[in-house]
Amino acid sequence: MRHRDAIDAVVAGMVDQFSHIWASRKEVRIRCLVERYEEIQELIDALREDARQATESLRALAEKTGEEYIGEVLVNGPEFRAYTRDQQKILRDIADELGQLVTRSQPDTSANRPHLLHSILGVDLNKRWD
Repeated sequence: MRHRDAIDAVVAGMVDQFSHIWASRKEVRIRCLVERYEEIQELIDALREDARQATESLRALAEKTGEEYIGEVLVNGPEFRAYTRDQQKILRDIADELGQLVTRSQPDTSANRPHLLHSILGVDLNKRWD
């Protein structure tokens, strides 16, 4: 391999030359996820504002009739849960893009592996907490 050093230099140059493309694509993906998260947050804020306004209008109506309105209008449950679920998925996707998710491995439960013993130090389990 007479030209091995020259080939390695060219390959290294190509990797350096195109490394910014990978980073910019990742940045675009993260930016899109963040924008979607913010859009969902605006929808959640709108749901909360609608509930607050409905509560205020019910209190005003109760004052006109001489009654007292103690309750509070709740945020629309199904929509709110769907939006928060979407936000959690987006945050998980962002963490995955940034490499911050912890990989979960399955424990080896085969018979040839000794069982693990977990101990908690500094805790007296016999102590009563009455």
